[in-house]
Amino acid sequence: MEQLRKDREDSERRIMEIANARQETSKQEYERRKHDKIEEERKAKEQASALELEKEKVEAENAERRKEEEARIKEAEEGQKQRHMKNFKRKKRH
Repeated sequence: MEQLRKDREDSERRIMEIANARQETSKQEYERRKHDKIEEERKAKEQASALELEKEKVEAENAERRKEEEARIKEAEEGQKQRHMKNFKRKKRH
C-alpha cells in the first residue's frame, strides 16, 4: 500500500515537472516570437526612415538643380536682352 502511494506521488510529481517544463517552453517560445516581432517592427521603421531621408535628399537635390537651371535660363535671357538692346541701339544710330 505504502509503495503504491509513493509510486502515485512520484508519478504525479513527474507529470507536474513535465507540465511545468512544457509551460516554460511555451512561455519562452512566446517571448521569442514577441521579441522577433518587435525587432521586425523596429527594422521596418528604420528602413522607412532611411527611405524617407533618401527621398528628402533626392527632392532637395532636384530643387537645387531646378534653381540652378532657372538661374542659368534667367542669365541667358538677360544676356539675350542685352544683345538685342545693343543691336537696337546700333540700328537706331545708323
